[in-house]
Amino acid sequence: AAENYSHIQAVTTSTFGCPKPLIRDSTPPSDPGGVASFGTSASSAGLSWRASTDNVGVSGYALYLNGSRVANVPAGTTSYTFTGLRSCADFTLGVAAVDAAENYSHIQAVTTSTFGC
Repeated sequence: AAENYSHIQAVTTSTFGCPKPLIRDSTPPSDPGGVASFGTSASSAGLSWRASTDNVGVSGYALYLNGSRVANVPAGTTSYTFTGLRSCADFTLGVAAVDAAENYSHIQAVTTSTFGC
């Protein structure tokens, strides 16, 4: 309570092995193919695509709504449903593949409209 401090006790340690060399991956994944909308309702719309490939491996996909990134899904996923959309409105839905080095493919997009007019 009087702010008196004890002596500092220290320990010295070391790590094992040498670090692995950093492998620089600058090759982006291929663009997702066959992009199409599906299952449109008054408040949602689905987007499907064919899987991308990469020289090291695709780690997932970034999803875009009207140009803004809104979600990420893991590799192996080939569809996504955007929810909470306004009824009777046009939307641009997009997808880009991402690899472990955070290289992105081009965004592939389609435009769709929700129902409810």
